[in-house]
Parts: sequence; structure tokens; C-alpha cells
Amino acid sequence: MGVWPAVLGTGVASFLGIMFLFRALRGGDASLASAKVGAFTVISAYGFSLLLDVRPDVTLHLSAIILLGAGMFVLGQLGRSILQWALLAGLFLGLGFVLVKVVLDALGFVDGVFWTRMAHAAVALSVLAVPGLRARIVRAWRTAPRHTGPILVANKVFAGVGFFLLYAAIERGDVVAVTALQGLQFVFILLLALLFGGWVPTVSERGSIRVLIFKALGILLITGGFLMLTI
Repeated sequence: MGVWPAVLGTGVASFLGIMFLFRALRGGDASLASAKVGAFTVISAYGFSLLLDVRPDVTLHLSAIILLGAGMFVLGQLGRSILQWALLAGLFLGLGFVLVKVVLDALGFVDGVFWTRMAHAAVALSVLAVPGLRARIVRAWRTAPRHTGPILVANKVFAGVGFFLLYAAIERGDVVAVTALQGLQFVFILLLALLFGGWVPTVSERGSIRVLIFKALGILLITGGFLMLTI
């Protein structure tokens, strides 16, 4: 694959992946949605790395497959309505990470980060060319509460730092291993949701103690599968 199609592909894949991730988050708890998306993302990244000849340094061992599958089975008993959105999000996010690796290997870190971020911005701005979507975006902007402004800015700052560190890890290491290690975030998401759910109801964990046990077990199994890829 040429480098410039890969640059454009990073923008398209990442935009679609984030869009489907938001749909999954809207339909389920944060920890549940992100864990499902993460499991599909690492499998997608592994498949696309082979397809695009970005040879991964890790092997998808049977033990990792069993742990990932067991975790997905446990979580599959919860939030079945978001399964299709999690699958699509994982598919496109995994493709996006592999294409980022292609671009960074071809252009270097600084140029690779610059052009992929420009591609992301171009794809996002192109959405405004669709009248229906443009009207929804403008309406949402006008009707959003004023206190969401600082939250949005802080979110973008943290996201920017996170993407920079993620790109640095992808450039220096194996894209599948880096994607797998992100599985640790799901444990933190569950803990943060439990800690701050009382102050921020929209991120609180829903359900009984039994449901929380299912979530914790599923997330731990998936995280174990991710770690198995890097050992």
C-alpha cells in the first residue's frame, strides 16, 4: 500500500471507529462498551497487520484466544444491543492503528504524526459538507450547556497527549502488542466509573452487584488475553 492512501485511510478509519465507539458508549456502560471494543480492536489489528504485511512481533496464541473469547462470552451476556457497534468500532480502530504504523514507518515520527492528524481533521471537516449532518452538528453546538465547553477542551487536551504517546509506542514497538496493552485501561475505566459514578451519573455503572461481578470477570479475562499477547 502507498503511503498517501495509508495517510488518508488513517483519517477515515479512525473517524468511523470513533463514531461507532460513541454509538456503543451511548448504548451501554463505559466499561462494558470499551472492553468489547478493545477485544475486537486487537483482533482486527492482528488481522490487518497480516493482510497489509505489517508483520507483528507477537503471535495470537491459543491461550490468548481462549481468554479473549471467554471474556467476550461473559460480557456477551450483558449489553447485547451494542455488540454490532462494538464490532464495527473495533474493526475500524484496528485498521486505523495498523495504517498509522505503515505511515510512521514510511515518513518518520514527526511527519507521520503531522500528516495523519491533518487527514483526521480533513475527514472530520468533510462531514460538514453533508447538509443533514451539518445541521445536527450546528444544532448540538448551539443547544449544548455552557459548562460543557471546559470539559470539551480538557477532553481534547488529554486525548491529544494520549494519541501522541500512543503514536510514539506504535512507532517504537509492535502495533498489535501496543493495542493489546491498552486492555489495561478497561480495568481503570471500571474503577473510575465506580468511584465517580455518584458525582457524574452519566458514567456510573448500571445494574446489581451480580452485573458488576460479570463485568469485572469479563474485563479481567480480556485483559489477561491482551497481556498474554505481550508475554
